[in-house]
Amino acid sequence: MTDRPAVGRRERLAVASLTVVFVLVLLLFAVVTKPYDAADEMAHFDAVMQLALGNGWGTPGTVHVLDAVRASVTSPSAATATWGDLLRAYPGASDPAVDQMTQHPPTYYLVAAGLLHLIGFRDLLWSDAFLAVRLLDVAIVAALPVIAWATVRRLTRSARGGVVAAAAVLLVPQIAVVGSVVTNDAPVLLLAGLVTLVTVRVLTGDDRRRTLVLLVLLLGALVWVKGTGLPAVPFVLVAVFVAGRRVSWRRALVRTVAVGAGTALVGAWWWLQNIVVFGRLQPDGFVGRTDQSFPKGQGPDLAEFVQVSWDTITRTFWGSSGHNAGHAVSPVLSDVATVLTVVVLVAYAFRRGRTLVPAVVLAVFPLLLILLQTATTWSSYLRTTGVNGTQGRYYFPALIALIALSALAWRRLPRTDAGRGRLASGLVVTSLVVAAYGVWFQWRVSWEGGTILVTRGGMDAYADAGPVPGAVVLVLVVLLGVGAVVAGGLALRVTGGTATTCPPDRPAPSTATSTSASASSGTSHSEAPR
Repeated sequence: MTDRPAVGRRERLAVASLTVVFVLVLLLFAVVTKPYDAADEMAHFDAVMQLALGNGWGTPGTVHVLDAVRASVTSPSAATATWGDLLRAYPGASDPAVDQMTQHPPTYYLVAAGLLHLIGFRDLLWSDAFLAVRLLDVAIVAALPVIAWATVRRLTRSARGGVVAAAAVLLVPQIAVVGSVVTNDAPVLLLAGLVTLVTVRVLTGDDRRRTLVLLVLLLGALVWVKGTGLPAVPFVLVAVFVAGRRVSWRRALVRTVAVGAGTALVGAWWWLQNIVVFGRLQPDGFVGRTDQSFPKGQGPDLAEFVQVSWDTITRTFWGSSGHNAGHAVSPVLSDVATVLTVVVLVAYAFRRGRTLVPAVVLAVFPLLLILLQTATTWSSYLRTTGVNGTQGRYYFPALIALIALSALAWRRLPRTDAGRGRLASGLVVTSLVVAAYGVWFQWRVSWEGGTILVTRGGMDAYADAGPVPGAVVLVLVVLLGVGAVVAGGLALRVTGGTATTCPPDRPAPSTATSTSASASSGTSHSEAPR
C-alpha cells in the first residue's frame, strides 16, 4: 500500500489544458517574431542550412554565414523567393560574419536539416521552410508543462502543487521565446527537464535499474546537444549517490560509477574530441576574435561586471525577444521577479522534513550553472574587456529544478490549507495573464514599434512581411483566449479545493516502515502511483 494519491480526472484535464495553452503561446510567438530577430537565430539557422546543403560541420571559427541566408532578409525579391532561388542567386559564403555554432555538437542541426530535406526545402518559400524549423522547436518543448507537473507531483504528492507547476511554465515569457525560434536551446529544455524528472524519481524511491538506464540515455542525449547540459552530469551523479546511500555506501558508489560511465559512453564523444583536437572542452566559436587589454592603469572592474551580468541575465531570463535591449520586459519587473524568487527559495525551500534532501540535491543544478557561467564570463571579461557570453537562457537547463524548488517554497508561505489554495489559484491566474501579456508584448516590439495599441499600421506591416496570413494569427489569438479561460477554470477547480495530501512539512514515513508496507502489499515502493 502507498500514501501517494492517485491522479484524478480533474487534475489530468487541468494539466492537459494548460499544455494546450502553452502550445498556443508557442505557436503565436513562432508566427509573430520576425525571422532572425531572436538571439543568434540567423547563426542557428545557417548551421542547419550548412548541413542540409552537405557542407559538413566545419572547424569552429572557420564557417561563415551563407550569402543566401543573409539575402533571405536583405534581398528586395526575397519575399517570393524559394531557397533554391536564393542559393542560385547568392551562392557561397562571402559574408565575413562567422557562424559560431560549430563550437556545439551538430546533433540538433542534423535533426533540423533532416526536416528540411523531408519537406523539400529548396522548392519552398524560404520563409515557409524557416517557419517549419521553428515549428520543430515548438514540438520539441511542447511537453514542458507536463514535465513540470510530473516532477512536482512526484516530489510534493500534491495535485495542487503539480497543477501550479504546469502553469508556472507560462510565467516566464522567455521560455516561449526560446521554444518558438530556431535554436539548440529548445532540445536542451526538453532533455534537461526529463533528466530532472527522472532524477526526482530516483531521489524519491524509484531504484529500478530501468530507471537508471533511462537516466543515462537522457543525460547522454542532453550533453550530445549543448555544453550548457554538462552541469547536469555532476547533479545527477550526486542524486544517484544520495539515493543509493539509503541502502548502503557500496550500492551508492556502484550505481554512481555505473551512471557516470554510461553517460560518458553515450554522450562524451564530442567533448573528448574537443580535448584531443583543440586542447579544451569547448573551443571558442569566434576563433579569430582578437583579445584586448585594459587601458594602462586600469583593470577589471568587479562592480561593472556584476552590474552588467545582473542586468543581462535577469532581462534575458524573464523576457527578451532579441538582440535589442528595448525588446525586453521592464527591468523593474525582471529585477523584482528575480529578487522575490531568490528570497522565497532561500527562505522556504530547504525546511526540515521529507523533501529536505531532494531540495538540497535539486539546488546543486542551478548553483553549478551559476558558478560555471560566472567563471566563463569572468574569464572572457579578462581577455576581451567586455562582459560577453552571459544570457538568462543559459540557466534554463535547471528550469524544472527551479520550478520544483519554488513549489516547495511557495506552498510553505500560507499557514492554512485555505491560504495555500488561494495562493495556488492566484499563481495560476497570474501565469495565464503573463502568458497573454507575453504574446501582446511580442507583437508590439515586432510590428508596432513598441506602441501600446494594436494598430492598422502594424497589421499592414505584418500582412506584407509576416510568415502566415493575419487571419491565422487572429484565429490563434482567439483560441488562446478561449483556452486560457478553460484552462483557468479547470486548474482553479484543483487548486481552489481542499488539499488531498498531507501538509507540506509533515515528515515522511521511515524507510523501514515504507518498505515493510510495500512488501506486505506486494507492491514495490518505486512503482507507487504518482
